[in-house]
Amino acid sequence: MPDIKIKRPWIGLSVLAAALVGVASGAGLLLKSVYGQETASWAAQGIGQDIVNLIVAVPALLASAWFLRKGSFRALVVWLGVLIYIVYSYLMYAFSVHFGMMFPVYVAALGLSSYTLFGSLFSLERTALADRFSPSVHVKPAAVYLMFSGVLFSGLWLSEIGRALGAGTAPAGVVETGLPVNFFHVEDLAFILPGMIITSVMLWKRKTLGYLFAVPLMVFAAIMGIGILSMFAVMGRRGLGGAGPQGIIMGVLVAVSLVLIVLFLRDV
Repeated sequence: MPDIKIKRPWIGLSVLAAALVGVASGAGLLLKSVYGQETASWAAQGIGQDIVNLIVAVPALLASAWFLRKGSFRALVVWLGVLIYIVYSYLMYAFSVHFGMMFPVYVAALGLSSYTLFGSLFSLERTALADRFSPSVHVKPAAVYLMFSGVLFSGLWLSEIGRALGAGTAPAGVVETGLPVNFFHVEDLAFILPGMIITSVMLWKRKTLGYLFAVPLMVFAAIMGIGILSMFAVMGRRGLGGAGPQGIIMGVLVAVSLVLIVLFLRDV
């Protein structure tokens, strides 16, 4: 079976990105000035995500980088998923948090994680990927999950946008955060949700790229889901509204994604 290796400079850059995420998230939790110009809702969401960055994303990136250095293919697909999460998150931090002392750190984390993600993907040999998956790999449940998530959130975001446009107002989330637009809408509808739907179709057809991106997108979804639950928790503690039914749905989706990740990796 041909080896699939990521060059060590990419792994080193991911470790540096993890360090920057740790610095930025630690500052967000310890220094009131970091979110001092944000609305109460947006500051609470930033703190909620910083907590998950520190206790989930950074350890996951460092652990997967360690095992990737030893040649683990399972570590590779988890590592890619965490990088997708960091690129997604730090696009949001860089463009949606008021300018302050953490701005250079946000931009550096975004740049390092982006170059590491795309550079490592371009260096992979597609012909060597297919041999890494067992014929018994749990294709259909993962494909259904990705399609369901992509269609569900596309429908939710588009209905929210449509109602706001029809009423001639901004979506509620935009008003609460004080931002020009909802950055989740932008990133999800432009990149993540179409990617989930396309990956679902390719995975169902057992295409190589479907295999490659299934776990990274589920890892991203799991970490982002945990982040959203953390945001709900912080907002609830600050009297800004609880999770409600959305929290239950998100918790179920996180649990399903974690189970599917384990099953998928077991078949590698």
